[in-house]
Amino acid sequence: MNKEKIALEVEEERQKQNQFLTYHNLPKSFAHIQANVLYNETAVLRENYNLEKAKKEEEAAIQKILIEKQDSKDFYRWKREMEENDKIKQLEEVSKRKINVELLKENCLENRQKKLIENKVMMTALKEEVICFNLLIYIRK
Repeated sequence: MNKEKIALEVEEERQKQNQFLTYHNLPKSFAHIQANVLYNETAVLRENYNLEKAKKEEEAAIQKILIEKQDSKDFYRWKREMEENDKIKQLEEVSKRKINVELLKENCLENRQKKLIENKVMMTALKEEVICFNLLIYIRK
């Protein structure tokens, strides 16, 4: 604790010795005084060149922004068209599938009817054979 007090006192002494009067060392500010400068022809031409250059850069930046906006409009238009085309294709696929399902259903029904008719014809033929066979057996007895 005693060492800390001594260290603080020594530090304060050093700070007092190292303080300088800064207001004598600051340079005078001339920012508020207007300078009377006469421009010669080259200075005027240089100033005009810088102004024209800045104007061209600004116009180029504006043109770039307009082109980017136009590009985004074209992109969104193209995207919308592609989405519409995809929807149309999807609807066409769905309608094709529905038609195919209906055709397959009709084919299945027709085939079933044909099979039933074939089965009936087979059954009648088998019944006739059985009757004929029974007749033959009856006649032989």
